[in-house]
Amino acid sequence: MVLTAAACVNASVSLAGRETTPSGSTTARPTSSAPVQQQQLPQGYRRVSDGTHSLSFGVPITWTIIDITKLEKSGTSDPAMQVQIQRIKEAGGIFLADNESRKQSPNNFMTNVVAFCSSAPSTSIEEWKASAQKELQLSGATNIQISDTTLGGIPGIRMTYVLDKTTVMENAVLKSGKICDVTLTTDQPARYQKVFDQITATTQIS
Repeated sequence: MVLTAAACVNASVSLAGRETTPSGSTTARPTSSAPVQQQQLPQGYRRVSDGTHSLSFGVPITWTIIDITKLEKSGTSDPAMQVQIQRIKEAGGIFLADNESRKQSPNNFMTNVVAFCSSAPSTSIEEWKASAQKELQLSGATNIQISDTTLGGIPGIRMTYVLDKTTVMENAVLKSGKICDVTLTTDQPARYQKVFDQITATTQIS
């Protein structure tokens, strides 16, 4: 689960006006692992993929890809956050933010999405739910809701919770010995619920 790393976007790591791959190199267009489904994206969306091309999804064209290497160097002293950032980086994760969200944020926060796949032991959905509930409670999360969902056509779990001043909406699945996780963090949940639903609806996992 991504408990804290998705909540640490700030101006120092924003790459406004550029698009990058998850490794941080500049590219002329977002990567795509499933061009045949480009036409199925909502209007105003583009498809992006993680660094391993295991996971892809649609995002609004105005969202900016964040350089995870710069995020790693942003100076956070929280050990748990450092672990999460390193995990995302090693997994070839992708991190995007809506720069415009800061203008309407009561906390000067940028709404963002982080997604990656990493190795994980096999478990049942019910065991996974119970474990996630305990982890979230230990993290200090409140208003925890965990339910069944699908991501890329694969059964998984959806977790919504409040952490500090942000609402986190997380979808995760287990497939072939790996966990794939797509997490949106915002302090404007009503405004971004539709966006998150569209991101998860367009997610593909290979």
